[in-house]
Amino acid sequence: MVSVENLIDSMNQRGWAVATGSMGTTDSLRLKAECEAACKSGEFRPAGVGRGMDRTIREDIRQDQVMWINPHGNSLELDH
Repeated sequence: MVSVENLIDSMNQRGWAVATGSMGTTDSLRLKAECEAACKSGEFRPAGVGRGMDRTIREDIRQDQVMWINPHGNSLELDH
């Protein structure tokens, strides 16, 4: 398992990190199913850049999509 320090270093250097082995098979499959269902139902939105009134969609900068976790839902994220 990767250390927290290594995760933070990776985030700082690349903007992302991999935490191999941090989630078991059952939870991984459940999270995958949740994400696939959310994508199919249109819950993901294009990622923006900027904040507040300056936030805009710039596909030349970001091509990914995001979805905020609902704190009142029953997502896997809320089970832990």
